[in-house]
Amino acid sequence: MDNLASMFWDFEPKNINPQLEFKNLSISLHTFPSTLNTSEAHYEAIFLPNIFFSSLTLILCALTYPLYTSNKSIFLVRKLFATICGLWWLIYPLVNAVTPIKDNVPKNFAHFLGSFILMSKSIEWGFTQDHSTAEQQKIVRRRSEEFKEKEDLDSKLSIYALSEWIFIHFTTLRGIQLPWGQYLKHNRNGFIEETRRLILCHCLSLLTLIPILYIRDFCEDSPTKAIKTIFGIYHIFGLSFFARGLHTIAVITSACATIEAANSTLAVLGHIIHPVISFLRFPAVICEFWNPIYYPPLFSDVLRLDSVASFWGKTWHQTFRRSFVVCGSTPAMKIAKGIGAPKKLIQIAALFGAFTVSGFLHSYPMYLMFDPSKTDGNISTSIKFKMFICFPLQALGILLEPIIIPLVPRRIGGGRLWTAGFLCLTLSLVTVEVCKVGRLSSLYKNLGEWTLKELFVPAFFSPMIL
Repeated sequence: MDNLASMFWDFEPKNINPQLEFKNLSISLHTFPSTLNTSEAHYEAIFLPNIFFSSLTLILCALTYPLYTSNKSIFLVRKLFATICGLWWLIYPLVNAVTPIKDNVPKNFAHFLGSFILMSKSIEWGFTQDHSTAEQQKIVRRRSEEFKEKEDLDSKLSIYALSEWIFIHFTTLRGIQLPWGQYLKHNRNGFIEETRRLILCHCLSLLTLIPILYIRDFCEDSPTKAIKTIFGIYHIFGLSFFARGLHTIAVITSACATIEAANSTLAVLGHIIHPVISFLRFPAVICEFWNPIYYPPLFSDVLRLDSVASFWGKTWHQTFRRSFVVCGSTPAMKIAKGIGAPKKLIQIAALFGAFTVSGFLHSYPMYLMFDPSKTDGNISTSIKFKMFICFPLQALGILLEPIIIPLVPRRIGGGRLWTAGFLCLTLSLVTVEVCKVGRLSSLYKNLGEWTLKELFVPAFFSPMIL
């Protein structure tokens, strides 16, 4: 139990590292698509709040500068600002929703993703206190050689250093470019090897994305109907379960390949841009941002399904790991400790806390998407609940698998069979829903509208570019 659980709660956030119910509002977003949020009056009304809270978030970030870490009064101010900013970024996607919803899924999803990152950053900036200044400075100096020594940072404020500090905080994602959470080794791939990896991931993403969109466009969002149509199979026991499982595997593979292709794209661009801007003597933090060593592979061997815990803790990408710990595990641990729970229950609370925030991350966007089968366009509460509950179920699976895996004979797969079956069964609650019309698959055009451009632009970037 301790080994499995430790992947999520061993690193309580002790230092700052660089880098509801919305039903009524959701109904209004769909009910009045031609008027709400599209008038000039609305944009004028939200312009000043956007500027204000963005500035407040910037100030909050600046207050994490090492010069202020020992000041208790500033720490209290950070808590206040973090509460205000966190609440704002929580409701930001709804307040700034672009309508009509059915035509603006990509924009609204981008709003949500950005606001979630800023919300989690705000919470970390405000509610974590620095206990390891030396380690913090070591990280900062590696990213920027022009940072002054700690004594200088403590004695006076450098506007240039402060600007670099803020830039690092805003541009470095947890779990990718700096060694906290699960440490990622530097990317040592050369330009040719990284380009080869990009092409491979892009081809794999297309091979899995096209069947998913085919089911959406021509099979009424039904994986079962797709198999019946293609293979002429109609009456086989378990066909629906098999189809959903196969569809889930395709979606997971597509997500892995798409995200990895985007990461490889940044690494390839880094191989081109980094030498140029270094030669032109751009600021160190800008050069380091484009350094390809900070874009290592995000996924390990996806086919290595030893356990549910290892899948989510090591195989899957860790981009939001720090956010889940700060927003979920740590508060859950503190609540459990506060009520006097034993150590095992504290660990279980931390595990469920992390996956609860993950469930929030995946279910919240449903308020910004639509269901064409409903007159009001609202996605039902049951679907939103399925999207949410899928992830706490992963925590339950992690707790149960030390008991279940020994019961599965190795000759039929052992832990791999358990892991594959559990993931296909539970993740289908999410994968089938997000690929329907009006959901996340709306990021991509209908297959009938595809041109050669869709075949050559990485799938992660095509909704932004095409």
